Amino acid sequence: MKHVQSLELLHASLHIREPLELRERLDRIMRTARDILGLRRLTLFLADPEGLCLRTVASTALSPGSRPIPLTDSENPIVQAYSVHAPVFWNPQMPTTRAIRLQPPYDHLVGLPSDGFLNLPLIVQGRVIGVLGVEHPEGGWTLDRETIQLMELFAAQAATAIEHARLYEEARQIAVELQQKVEALAQADAALVESVRLRAMGQMASGVAHDFNNILNSILGQVQLLQTRFAQGSVQAATIKETLRLLEAAALDGAEIVRKLREFTRPAEEEAFVLMALDKVIEQVLDTTRPRWKDQAEASGRCFRIVTELASVPRILGNASELRAVVTNLLFNALDAMPQGGTVTITLRHAQRSGETAQWSEELIVNGEWGEKRCRSERGGVVLLTMTDTGVGIPDSVKARIFDPFFTTKGTRGTGLGLSMVHGIVRRHRGEILVASEERRGTTITISLPAAVDIPTVVMSEVTALPSVP
Repeated sequence: MKHVQSLELLHASLHIREPLELRERLDRIMRTARDILGLRRLTLFLADPEGLCLRTVASTALSPGSRPIPLTDSENPIVQAYSVHAPVFWNPQMPTTRAIRLQPPYDHLVGLPSDGFLNLPLIVQGRVIGVLGVEHPEGGWTLDRETIQLMELFAAQAATAIEHARLYEEARQIAVELQQKVEALAQADAALVESVRLRAMGQMASGVAHDFNNILNSILGQVQLLQTRFAQGSVQAATIKETLRLLEAAALDGAEIVRKLREFTRPAEEEAFVLMALDKVIEQVLDTTRPRWKDQAEASGRCFRIVTELASVPRILGNASELRAVVTNLLFNALDAMPQGGTVTITLRHAQRSGETAQWSEELIVNGEWGEKRCRSERGGVVLLTMTDTGVGIPDSVKARIFDPFFTTKGTRGTGLGLSMVHGIVRRHRGEILVASEERRGTTITISLPAAVDIPTVVMSEVTALPSVP
């Protein structure tokens, strides 16, 4: 009979280890032992997390007045089983101090009463987590070795099941907390994305204002210059025609900015570049900005000397309006760096480099070099645009921040977006930028752009008309 009970109990113990909540697990343990072993009463005691007492967590006859059992109550048979890590038998007819500690292999169990309580420690990996108290079955029992080992088997399985239930609840609680943290993180991420989006829109708006300001300055300078010439006498038709051409170019650059603004909310597509000559871009910028670096400067008693060394170079694929903005920003920065006047030297040359290790020419670098030291190898070489001024130079303390948006050393006169936008445009053109400067010895900025090799079958022409108003 006991062998049959052992097999039934082992089979049942496998089921009580299924992933259940602790309360369900405890109820299943109670029902399993009661039905298979025919015990009158079972009670489960678990140690509290602080290890101060044993609490009744399940029983087939739970009394409403059940109280925690302090672990300091060393005379209590239940506490004894917990403390000595061994079964303890107790009969209500005997004092608790005479509770019997049972020692394996349980071969000398003679004279034990047929009724009483057997308290078995619940042990998991050498750690006692509670006590299982069982009362004799109807008709009493014979506590022999097989009976106690059967009870120990069940207690061991019950202890493992309870521990699994605890881990299951802890895992579920952790999952709930993790889900809450994920949701909180998602909310924080959404707020961050919104913040970044608003910041990007602010940067875009400031950048647009910066570019429009440069364009309007060029237009205003040309108009004022033409008005001055009209006031001084007649103006030749050729001069008027050239001024109108420059005004048209500036207006088209403004139209290009408007076009980009209108495309801001459309799905991003790869930029369609045009085949263009970089020397023409430089010449257009110098013509458009002439009132700033010549007429207005001379009227205020300053003298700027612009030196150009524009060698014959291959054409590139790019956006003319954006590259004009690059040259304009670099030129205005150079002029601002020379408050008493000075010289700006603009050079253009083709570097047909051999191998991946080709580096910037040393003649383009002055003391205080930093930034990108190498330019990418291109099959057709690179076109190098260099602008050098004889201004105040850039302090070492701010060199690392010159490309940061909104960083400026010009105070209220600057927006801090010029070089940041230059850097972004150069990157979009698959180019690289190098800055070298030394205080009181001027600044050299070199931009490398890949020469056009794989020219598209259909090369788009530059925009020559203002966009229609929606």
